[in-house]
Amino acid sequence: MKQLIIIGAGGFGREVHNMVPFCRGYGERFVIKGFINDITDALDSFPGYAPIIGTIKDYVPQPDDVFICAIGDIEGRKKCVNMLLERGAEFIRLVHESAGWDRNTVVGKGCILCTRVGISCDCKIGDFTVFQDDCLVGHDTVIGDFCHFNVRAFIAGKVCIDDSVHVGPYALIHPGKKIGAAATVGAGAFVIRNINPGVTVYGNPAKKI
Repeated sequence: MKQLIIIGAGGFGREVHNMVPFCRGYGERFVIKGFINDITDALDSFPGYAPIIGTIKDYVPQPDDVFICAIGDIEGRKKCVNMLLERGAEFIRLVHESAGWDRNTVVGKGCILCTRVGISCDCKIGDFTVFQDDCLVGHDTVIGDFCHFNVRAFIAGKVCIDDSVHVGPYALIHPGKKIGAAATVGAGAFVIRNINPGVTVYGNPAKKI
């Protein structure tokens, strides 16, 4: 039985902890071992959680350990993931039992699919990308590494999203649009044009700010 370690004991880490018992493979392939977090008393006022068993900067992966990174901030997630990968950490996908994907779709390592996430057919999802509750992804969409989609984001078919893109809650991305690396789509935005790398857009229709 693998021992799951959650990287990050903040708000998103606690959400992930509460989701784990309802994820595919829990109790059969893995159980929760605990958190690693650089603030070691972060859970002192939150009873009922697995313990913090070490710091991110110092933890040495053990033979039965597997990891999931529950850090919402994309740059923070990259830093912590790369730090653990250099020490030989093995990352798994974490998929809620109500979430899933269709034929020919590939979902990378370290991804988190929360409640009722649906990814259509013939998509490619990169590594360490997070889909929070009720996100939907249309057919033939390609999404890069380390992206983050907040609750109820809707990505239509044939969309191309590069690495490290953040999409806010209730945002909609029109079919066939392209979003460059490290762009930000604000909450409730309706994207009807391509977005260049590093640009932040808000509104309906979405405009650069």
